[in-house]
Amino acid sequence: MTQTSSFKFRQLKNCKCFKVRRASRLTTQLYDRKLKPLGLKITQFSILSFIATSGKKNLVALAEELFMDRTTLTRGLNILMKRKLIRNINNKDLRKRVVVLTNDGEEILEKAIPLWLEAEEEVFDESKKNNFSVI
Repeated sequence: MTQTSSFKFRQLKNCKCFKVRRASRLTTQLYDRKLKPLGLKITQFSILSFIATSGKKNLVALAEELFMDRTTLTRGLNILMKRKLIRNINNKDLRKRVVVLTNDGEEILEKAIPLWLEAEEEVFDESKKNNFSVI
């Protein structure tokens, strides 16, 4: 077997994709910890906040703007629907369905924003501590 201390193998430690994914995981964990008291994950918060601020968009437009595949987005939407945080306003064609926040969704988003703001401040400290850059 080739020696793993060779330059070819040592350069793998500098993989940009690995570093970005590591930073993403650390960042996600920080936001998830902050939002945990409300039973939210940052992915759910992101969907709720996007729905609240983007107007009435169908599933395809939401997926494109969130850079999510539709299957992943649908799973997230289903969780939010079960919690009665969002509701459908157009059920005829599920591919064209449009969702809006319910009153409970608006309330939880209001409660989540201060926690999210705390995470926004702390992510800079975490990035320094874990040696990655936050844009």
